[in-house]
Amino acid sequence: MAGIEVRRVTPEGVRRFARDLARDAADRRRAGRELLGHPRLAAAPDATRQLAAGEVDARLLSALAAIAATHRLYVRAFGDAGADPGVPLRSVEISSIDDHKPSKTKISGIIRFLDAQESRFHPIEVKLAQPSDVASTILRIRYSAPSPTGSLSS
Repeated sequence: MAGIEVRRVTPEGVRRFARDLARDAADRRRAGRELLGHPRLAAAPDATRQLAAGEVDARLLSALAAIAATHRLYVRAFGDAGADPGVPLRSVEISSIDDHKPSKTKISGIIRFLDAQESRFHPIEVKLAQPSDVASTILRIRYSAPSPTGSLSS
């Protein structure tokens, strides 16, 4: 069976790219730990570990911080089906918004906010879903590959 291989071409060279990746990972760890201290955001144990370890895509970190500014969120899980280890997790499942299960009414403002983002911060999926292992509805937000570097650097 043939596979698909995605490669990133870096005009600045491999060393510069490796340095950018290392800086991006450090930025994601810092931002994830800051997000864990946010009074309006709580997360399941695995999601907490992933945030603290810097495993979450910078676009998701930015989106969660912005959404948590006006809503209480419970993050059920982060994921990225099929991605290699070390690739930032590009999707999130939110199981509670303002202490209620997500609904069309509850997420309408979140959708408007995410739709207004510039293209590189615009998710490819924002939808209500019902995973087979959960009794209630979740909000899923997913970003495209590859994850950009430098999104959190000042």
